[in-house]
Amino acid sequence: MNNALTILDDFFPEYEAIRAFALTHDFDQAPEYDGHKYPGFAPIKDPRFGEYLAGLLSEVTGCRVGIRMACFTAGRENFETVQWIHADTLCSSHAGVVYLFDRPGYGTAFWRHRELGEDSLTRASRECLNAEALAARLQHDGQTEAAWQRTDYADSRKNRLIFYPSDRFHSRYPQQAFGDAPDNCRLTLAIFFDILP
Repeated sequence: MNNALTILDDFFPEYEAIRAFALTHDFDQAPEYDGHKYPGFAPIKDPRFGEYLAGLLSEVTGCRVGIRMACFTAGRENFETVQWIHADTLCSSHAGVVYLFDRPGYGTAFWRHRELGEDSLTRASRECLNAEALAARLQHDGQTEAAWQRTDYADSRKNRLIFYPSDRFHSRYPQQAFGDAPDNCRLTLAIFFDILP
């Protein structure tokens, strides 16, 4: 499978039903992953949804897909995120986002670190540098847009799926979201998956 950014429109055949299902979730919790709390994240209630999602992703990628994790996210105005520009290397080989709102201009940006010259957190870059120092640096720089050069952007569009190698530096863009409740904010489905043999 190609390692570039992939954009597919009209991903869910039953978009309105999926959006309604997303809105039944509790976005006021802040689940913890990898030692960080993620406010506005809602783990998916029904395990059958993961199987359904794996089937759809397998169909569009032409590969067998295993879902590692998926959750709905509700990014609201004045919503502070633990991390902004980051890579998702601990969980899976690929990451994806489905936009469950209808408002352009609130998509996903991809970045290259200006000083390090890297657009992904590859194994080589992790091995060449002190891992702890690198993690601290990227966490700090991840909140500062001036430390990065934007290399690509996928705009938000209702029912659009984007997916990419999870080691690519990315963020929602712009950093500030909109709305004050799950039904009028930057509602997304975040997917972390592997391509299976």
